[in-house]
Order: sequence, then structure tokens, then C-alpha cells
Amino acid sequence: MHLALDDEEVCAPTPSRRLTPHDSEHEGYMGNYGNTVDRWYRRAALLVWPPDAGFGMRAEARPAWVLRQVAASLAAGELDQAREDARTSSTGGDRPGRSC
Repeated sequence: MHLALDDEEVCAPTPSRRLTPHDSEHEGYMGNYGNTVDRWYRRAALLVWPPDAGFGMRAEARPAWVLRQVAASLAAGELDQAREDARTSSTGGDRPGRSC
């Protein structure tokens, strides 16, 4: 999934270089090459988007989901909703100049 973000939309309060590993493994001396230390870090991301962009985000992530939504709208006789869902999924959402 492609998500374009401006600098002011990203917040990383702790720089990666200041993190401490939650686990590490030291291999030790192995002959002709140096010691190896592997470190594992935990980071998380929280993505928040406006409610009107939700359909476009899901559509890009799961195209089959869009087909099920459009088919359900058609089966319920909601032709306008089916058209809107199909249009939104084909244009990448309702945010001009931005890619979901």
C-alpha cells in the first residue's frame, strides 16, 4: 500500500539511535571474521485518516474487498452507492493530489 505523508504528518518522538534493544544476541569470535551482535528493537506505528478516506484505503489494500462491497450494494439495490464505491476505489480515494 502506498501512503504519501507530509513531514508535518509524521511524529517520531524518539530517534532510532536513542532506542535501547529489548533483546540482543552475541555470537562471539568465530575465526576469520569479527564478533557478531544482533539487536532487536520494538517500534510501532499508528495511522489515522479521515473517515471519508477509509474506503479508498481499504480498497487499495484489498481489491477483493471492494468487489464484495460493490456486489453487496448492487444486491441491495443501492446502485448509487455501488457506483460511488467503484469510483472511489478506481481514483484512490477522495483526496485530490494525494495517493492513498
